[in-house]
Amino acid sequence: MDRRCLFYGLPLLESGTLGTKGNTQVVYPHLTESYSSSQDPPEKDIPICTLKNFPNEIQHTIQWARDQFETLFSQPSENANRFLEDSKEFLKHVRNACSQPKDGNADCRRLHCLGTPAFSK
Repeated sequence: MDRRCLFYGLPLLESGTLGTKGNTQVVYPHLTESYSSSQDPPEKDIPICTLKNFPNEIQHTIQWARDQFETLFSQPSENANRFLEDSKEFLKHVRNACSQPKDGNADCRRLHCLGTPAFSK
């Protein structure tokens, strides 16, 4: 696409996303650098969609396993410790988190599944 825009003298607007980050690049033939002459910096984070849908490198599977470990073992024990330290404050925090609809509020769903009346609305 870049070569065609350069050949016909047409501007090109390139854009993309990585998680919550977005980028754009305006390429105007013979005025700005072309898209193919620029190089993106190496990615520090692996996009969630890649981990869940298209893990194609070994580091993707390693990161997926780390996320699973965090979800299944680290977060529940941290929540239990927070509950044991100050149960009233913890329950208040959970009720507040569950009352605010957030996309993918996994903590609320996990705690609600405990089945205790304190987590119910």
